[in-house]
Amino acid sequence: MALDKLEYNDGESITQYLRRVEEYKASLANTDNRYDKLVEFTNKWLKLKDKNKMTSLIEFRWISEETLLEDEENNAELLHDYHDLFVNDFNLKINEKNKKNEYIIDIFKRAINSLSYSLRHTKKGQITYYTVKSQK
Repeated sequence: MALDKLEYNDGESITQYLRRVEEYKASLANTDNRYDKLVEFTNKWLKLKDKNKMTSLIEFRWISEETLLEDEENNAELLHDYHDLFVNDFNLKINEKNKKNEYIIDIFKRAINSLSYSLRHTKKGQITYYTVKSQK
């Protein structure tokens, strides 16, 4: 629900209006929670600690595909550990039989798309780099 849709409609009771406002606030809280969990997932994926941790998805810039896929065991563990988050909070369908290491990039891309972000890639020579951009 967009902010402009929070205008009071003639003919609606104040109770109906306040209910719509509360629904909007709840949707914002849910988005914030999902966003924070995805930033946490990203930090674990990239093994960022302490002062190197990302605090925002748009800090995900020019990260090579090699870096994203270098630790296949960590990637598999993360997909397992965050399975419920992706299925329940992001409403993603996860193919648990897909054991390809590149699958983590696809899951991440679909999750950030649901938050109005996109994962863009650029190829420089033989290396593919990924960057998160806001669609807002």
